[in-house]
Amino acid sequence: MERFLLTWFIGPLGSRLIMREVGWCLGPLRKAPFNRLGFTVEGFETWLRENLRRIGDMNLLMGVGFWVDPSKVVPEEGSMLYDRVVFDFDSEEDPGKAVEAALQLSSIITRRYSTTPLVFRSGFKGAHVVVPLSRPTDWEGYHLLWNHFLGLLPKELRALVDRNMLQFNRLDRVPLTWNIKECGRALAEVIHPEGFDPKTFSWGNLNPLNPSSVTVYRVMLSGLPRHRARPGSSPEPAGDVTTAVVKPGDPADLANSEATPPCVKSWIQGLTTTGDLDHYQRVNLVLFLKALGYGVEDCVELFRRYAKDFSERVTRYQVEYLYGLRGRRVDWRPYSCARLGEMGLCPGCGWRGSPVTYYLRHARRVATHDSPPQREGPPVLSRPIYTRPTN
Repeated sequence: MERFLLTWFIGPLGSRLIMREVGWCLGPLRKAPFNRLGFTVEGFETWLRENLRRIGDMNLLMGVGFWVDPSKVVPEEGSMLYDRVVFDFDSEEDPGKAVEAALQLSSIITRRYSTTPLVFRSGFKGAHVVVPLSRPTDWEGYHLLWNHFLGLLPKELRALVDRNMLQFNRLDRVPLTWNIKECGRALAEVIHPEGFDPKTFSWGNLNPLNPSSVTVYRVMLSGLPRHRARPGSSPEPAGDVTTAVVKPGDPADLANSEATPPCVKSWIQGLTTTGDLDHYQRVNLVLFLKALGYGVEDCVELFRRYAKDFSERVTRYQVEYLYGLRGRRVDWRPYSCARLGEMGLCPGCGWRGSPVTYYLRHARRVATHDSPPQREGPPVLSRPIYTRPTN
């Protein structure tokens, strides 16, 4: 078992010059104190020797991504690389259906790309699919690959996929360890490929996928307002686009506006009623508010009031990152409707621009009592965008 866990930590690239997060707790996952630390390979070997006897009583998870700078004790989005693509299929009502969907995705990927994903039961509600990569990819490449593979599934099965997996620092359960809950425990059993043997496990046996062999098309839409940040200028867009737009002083009130697109309404309503949104709902909500001219403090205050997992430090960092004030200082733009559709975040209202263009057009109509706007023109495909392996 020790050899298998170390092999799983090092990953399909076989490099010992990496750092990866490990998460664990003794006892039920939501009941016992949860530990989360970044380890070098040598550090993980030491941790294993000290904890191997307790693995059977432990929920054990590892980071999907890794980093190579030992001076960083926690992962940062701009420094992360990925050597595997991971999906989690869940169904409370019918776990067997989730398992079958996971096996179906594995089969599709195998046929198309001649690689062999590993599939293991999560223990209770479904199964996980792990697609090993022969070359690392960055977060953008991971995101494109994840959504591309998801799109290969029949639409009715995509709802079984946990979209919370799309987080740059996501931890995933380790196969052959125990899923321990208050109701009992279950082994994360490997069900594909057949004849799996942890004693002889090698990532090479799974025939890792070369990310650059997958062509992913990005949809570009004509006629969208563009903003380019000038050196030294404010990172908040909006100057020529949003200053004339009437918007509520409290962003939560956008849920009651006729001009607000259905997707944004659902995110705000989800936040204000349940206190919970997944990672990409939060990202797109912040980018929408940013494009409308709301400031960092408006966004932070919104999450402070309603998010049940609110952390001042984490929320402020993430919002400021999206506003271009932290990290790579990129002027992040709102996602298009086409991209939201690929991510499963579009309710299908028929708009073909972006949530921002929807709001701008409908806000003007509401203000002037014009007739309903027509749909925008058809999308135009750009050149193929490839996932970019990082040397």
